[in-house]
Amino acid sequence: MTLREAVYEVMSQATRPMHYKNDVWRLIESRRLWQPQRGGDTPWHTARVAMRGDPRYKRVGRGLFVLVGRPVAGRTSRDVTQPVGRMTLGDAVHVVMSEASGEMHYKDVLREIRARRLHAVSGGTPANSVSKCLTTDSRYTRTRRGYYVCADRAATRGDRHFKREIVEEGSNAELSSEHQALDSRLTRVEVALRDSIARTLDGNHSLLPQHIAVKVNERLRTSGRRSARMDIEHSADLTMRLEFCDLRELQGIIASDSLWQQFSRRFGSKETLIMRFDQLAELRNALRHTRTVDEIALKEGEVAIMWFERILKQ
Repeated sequence: MTLREAVYEVMSQATRPMHYKNDVWRLIESRRLWQPQRGGDTPWHTARVAMRGDPRYKRVGRGLFVLVGRPVAGRTSRDVTQPVGRMTLGDAVHVVMSEASGEMHYKDVLREIRARRLHAVSGGTPANSVSKCLTTDSRYTRTRRGYYVCADRAATRGDRHFKREIVEEGSNAELSSEHQALDSRLTRVEVALRDSIARTLDGNHSLLPQHIAVKVNERLRTSGRRSARMDIEHSADLTMRLEFCDLRELQGIIASDSLWQQFSRRFGSKETLIMRFDQLAELRNALRHTRTVDEIALKEGEVAIMWFERILKQ
């Protein structure tokens, strides 16, 4: 099979705009449709050249192509280059991440999406929507709190510091497939807990318990100094502040005496909630620090994940 035939094989089955490297070349390589006769560092560029010179394909964004006349996400390729809001959030995130030279914070991804008008992100917590896209999509790897990189770059980058940072910040790269699945579910539970707190408190960060607010403000000041955003402590909304809370602090917010009445309708018994957080924290610490997980802790942690998943869906 020639490269042009391989590209067409992939594109003819696509139902959305495809990036020449992260989508088209990755599928060609994984399905072994074509291999370069001589080795090269950037064979995906050969695929891009083939697509740009072929009238069967239309470029609809930076690095993104569709098959001319083929329906894409409910419309034809002629309609793809439409005003803001018509690209799905997942596609918009993919456009930004595929063009990034390194890791990106999910709030920076959101700002880029808005600046380029790729998608009209709506809802009460748009940053959380972007975070969920990055967390639940296997094309991206979490490098540290709030930061993500395209998975193929994380896997091939030779920088030892970069790899060590991933492990130290809680990557699941060295876990078994079963533990990776649990770690991904655990991450989604944490994101959903933050989202639930933000919605329950109606975005009012002044309601946070004082001892937690003090810790969060200190972390915000530290983050502001690093990013040269000295006003971040005062400008941060509740959603951003919750990103600087660890699992136990999320527990402290929900179970606090001043706020429990607002959360009790969802979580029921405070004693049960604390027990589930204990089980979740034990499993999380073992997975994130690549410690041995005994069978009891594993089962209890999985039950806790299931409990939170059920509660947070209500």
